[in-house]
Amino acid sequence: MALTVSEAGKNSRATSGGTLVVSSVTASVGDMLVAVVSAANSNTSGTSSLNTVTDSASNTWTDRSEINRTAGVANDGVSLGIYTTVLTSALSSGTVTASFSPTVGSASMLIWRVQPGTNERVAVYEVGAGDTGTSPPGSNAFSLTTSSININHTLIGAVAVSGSLNSSDSDTTNGSWSTNYTETGSSRDVQSQYKTVTATATQTYNATASTSTPYAINYIVLTPVWRLYLPSSSDAPAISPSADSGWEKTSDMDRIKASISKTSTAMTSVNATKAVNNTAYDIVRRQYIYGPLQAGTIAGSVLSVVRSQESNLAADASAQLSIRVIAPDASTVRGTAIGLSADAQTTATEFNQPALANRFYPIGTGTAALTEVAVTSGDYLVMEYGVRGREAGTTTRTFTWRFGDIASSDLAQDQTSTTDNNPWIDFYSGKIDLRVDGSLSGVLLTADAGSFDATVRSTVDTALATATAAFPDANLVSAVGISADIMTASALSPVVSFITSESLSAALLTATADMHPATFPSAGDVALNAALMEASTSSPDATLRSMYELAAVSLTATASGPDASIRIASTLEAAAMTANASLKDADLAWSGTLMAAAMTANALAAAASLAISSSQSATLMTASAALKDATEKASLLASSMTASAIMPSATSNYSTNLQAAVMTATAQLKVSIFRERLGHVIHRVGGGTVKVGSAPSGKPTLRGSISGGRNEH
Repeated sequence: MALTVSEAGKNSRATSGGTLVVSSVTASVGDMLVAVVSAANSNTSGTSSLNTVTDSASNTWTDRSEINRTAGVANDGVSLGIYTTVLTSALSSGTVTASFSPTVGSASMLIWRVQPGTNERVAVYEVGAGDTGTSPPGSNAFSLTTSSININHTLIGAVAVSGSLNSSDSDTTNGSWSTNYTETGSSRDVQSQYKTVTATATQTYNATASTSTPYAINYIVLTPVWRLYLPSSSDAPAISPSADSGWEKTSDMDRIKASISKTSTAMTSVNATKAVNNTAYDIVRRQYIYGPLQAGTIAGSVLSVVRSQESNLAADASAQLSIRVIAPDASTVRGTAIGLSADAQTTATEFNQPALANRFYPIGTGTAALTEVAVTSGDYLVMEYGVRGREAGTTTRTFTWRFGDIASSDLAQDQTSTTDNNPWIDFYSGKIDLRVDGSLSGVLLTADAGSFDATVRSTVDTALATATAAFPDANLVSAVGISADIMTASALSPVVSFITSESLSAALLTATADMHPATFPSAGDVALNAALMEASTSSPDATLRSMYELAAVSLTATASGPDASIRIASTLEAAAMTANASLKDADLAWSGTLMAAAMTANALAAAASLAISSSQSATLMTASAALKDATEKASLLASSMTASAIMPSATSNYSTNLQAAVMTATAQLKVSIFRERLGHVIHRVGGGTVKVGSAPSGKPTLRGSISGGRNEH
């Protein structure tokens, strides 16, 4: 939720030149780099020589602030520049270059790397006006007070001097300043610090110089941004709230899920019409639902870009957007963050004609402030897109919007482009976490969805992870790389899809699905080491599939429900494995290679199929089928095997090559067939013991069947 800031590189020089290069800069696509440049004011009459900043990956840099201290004479003061770029091309030990015109005799530059969290972006929220002057004799201090900064926004303060800096800021008001980041030695020193604020309020950035000196000081505020996409289709949202009461026409409205990631839906145009004499007629066309949300507060600002069009310029159409927070009951409105706008239309904000073109939502020229709304866990964000038609008369006019998220790029943040890219809505907010995918380290992760429909995904390292879905319809997906952790994933609801792909070491993994129809596959090959894994489905209809490579592992797979299918393909060494199917109808299949292991497979149900195909050494294996119909198969070496079928009808087939083994076959059945191939084994049937010597290869040494308790040889 908060941005991660780190030092990325710095350099200075005290000789004349037109550039200054910082080397060995590394940053990923989506990261922001902030370059802070201090230079001599070598231009005519002491004006700034700052020019541009570029990098070796050709990312686009923006000049955010350029302030200059001079008394009107070249080189009598100092210039301070702040530049930013959000990387579209990664830098790996790359270079960042500041250029000057004309050349300067001294310059310093330092670079911050700012990394957003999972599914976040980073954006510039505010740039200060800055201040310049000469520190007064005696105090040699300079200070700058910011505007009010939102919680979880990151403030970067910077100061440049014509001389040497002395000390940094250390106050802890609503957050702590970072260690001072400084570059000295050029006679144009620069220093910078950052603070992620913990409460909304103003901040003060202070610094001191060694002696009275010209200075330039400023700040920049960065914010995490949550971008939601606006697909053209989805499955049914969890809630179906009524449209905002401010809309005059709601009959054209449909309802779609918004998504924090692209779902690759086709770019699709949708229409609405107006044919009434009303100069302030608001029509809603699309309602987007997103959630469930974590507890928090909707605050900050918002901006959305959607391509829009009117059929005739006389329609005088402009963007309308409503944003509300609604409870899971679909009727309780927690609050309205953005209401319908009565703002005046301008040429820039009127819908385009004749082509679809970018338009800002809500109407305006940039971000719109959100009214704060408290969010209760499980609430939903409801966003409604529409139009205000201002034309008098009853001529039918058509309005068009373009939704979808299959394009490779997102719409540009402007109101002129016509390229068919993905529409979006950005929340510039430090108070609400819209994350569904979590990437966390050394933390406790709880992803709760107490709602009718939800998707929960988590990626966790060195964490205690709990993902819970207690609702009628849920999609619970976890791709988890875990070390020395406990993970619990539970789905307590009628309909659930639960997929896990985990790599675990010294971990306890419990996956439970207590639901009506449940699908519980463990996707991919799951590698576990020194771990205890338990997968349970206690439900009427369940599918449990897993592929494990285990060492020194205890694995328990349980299905207690009327209908279940269990498939496990496993490789175990020095392991204990138990598979239980206490079901009405069960299909239990094992394909495993075991060494020095104990394996128990139980099917206590009315009808079951139990197949075991295994290669074992020094292994104890117990296969039990206490059920109406059972099939058992096994291949063992140097093992003790017990196969029991205590039900009316069973078939037990053994194709075995056993050495120094004890085999017990018990059939308390109405109908039973027992076949085997043995070599030098001890064989017990019906309480008797028969010792069979080595048989010629390929020849059976014993063949028999049991019917009604009578032994026949």
